Amino acid sequence: MAQQIKSILEATTWHDGGDVVFGNQGSVACFAGTPTADQMPEALPGALVLTGDYEHDDDDHSLLTQTFQVMVAVEVAGDPMGEFAVIGGSAPDLNESGGRGSAEVSERVRSALQDLTGANGAKIMLSGGGGGGAQPLGDGRHVAYASVTLDAICTSQLAYAAPQQFAVAGSSWTWEGAHCSDRFDFVEYVMGYAATAPTTTADLDAEVYRGPNASVTAAQVAGQNYAVFAIYSARGQAGVEEGESALRVGATLTT
Repeated sequence: MAQQIKSILEATTWHDGGDVVFGNQGSVACFAGTPTADQMPEALPGALVLTGDYEHDDDDHSLLTQTFQVMVAVEVAGDPMGEFAVIGGSAPDLNESGGRGSAEVSERVRSALQDLTGANGAKIMLSGGGGGGAQPLGDGRHVAYASVTLDAICTSQLAYAAPQQFAVAGSSWTWEGAHCSDRFDFVEYVMGYAATAPTTTADLDAEVYRGPNASVTAAQVAGQNYAVFAIYSARGQAGVEEGESALRVGATLTT
């Protein structure tokens, strides 16, 4: 989940599809413990994803609630009072991060993460936050900090989301997979068929499609059991499959 949060923050943009908020390489990182000011990313605005404690779900012990905190740091120059570092100052382009304050950056963090409602494979609830005072750096420069606290509902062990709503019309095959492809560790889909119902990709007699799209055009083969799987790799290494989704209802059909 920490890697998922990091991946989302790295892709978060300003309004109207502007530039990414944390546009510099290394400006988002995962961190354990309590960071000092020197340990914040040097490229600002920057963010640290901090991992906190967790509790097992009373009703389902395969789930747990994990606490995370996202700390953001922003620097704004030409600001003797430190006001701009908090609420933002002169911004040459509102679709870029220049001149943005910590309150503006933390709003983008909240907006991106509160969209994880469970439909896309991860569920996060915003539970708190805070802001730190602006700290002077000299020559009219200030850095300001803000934090967002999250409670994330996670599986207690690795789990791989499966495609759903597998359907065919003529030679057009489709499935719903946004909850798979939105994950940081998603690699590709594999669709194929076998004479007997397959439970893993190794059971497929013939592989029809392998790739990132949730659709394919292919002629039907009568009397076969078709299935679609999602492949994952936490390190994003090409050709390295760390895990695949188990066959679920909605990911198989028979012609």
